[in-house]
Amino acid sequence: MEIGVKMEEQQKLAELMLKNILALGKFSYSLQEKREESLISQSDKMLTAYSVTAALLPLLLSKTDGLGPVILLTGLLISFIFAVIAGWRFKSSSMPSIDVFYDEVYNRWEEFRAQPAFDMQWKYHLSAIHKSKKENNDKRAACILISTISFVFSVVAATFLIFF
Repeated sequence: MEIGVKMEEQQKLAELMLKNILALGKFSYSLQEKREESLISQSDKMLTAYSVTAALLPLLLSKTDGLGPVILLTGLLISFIFAVIAGWRFKSSSMPSIDVFYDEVYNRWEEFRAQPAFDMQWKYHLSAIHKSKKENNDKRAACILISTISFVFSVVAATFLIFF
């Protein structure tokens, strides 16, 4: 009798642990979703800043000569290209369709007799999607950093060339 009670307690503990792992995984994924939205928003803001600066280019170019316009245009072009790349919707993993889930459960029905088996399947798929989204967000963050640095460099260089 005592062995059965211990196994039941272990089963409940395992279910509790898996339930919490899934909750943390879902929360972590939602944070990556918010990060993605924020990064794309930053990309849009960089494109807006680039557009405003591009509108001022004729004024800036008329006041500079020699290497100045080349430095300015190169920096702005780099900024623009990386801002566009950051806003790009990269290919990423997605949740399988309901048919795929059905086939997995149907083909291995012996394994899916208790909730922990379903929870592990959910964890597996959530983990793959989370990893893909994080990798894409890291790419976006790097592009935004490069875009911002080249934009600031261009503005500083243009200011220096105009006033000094």
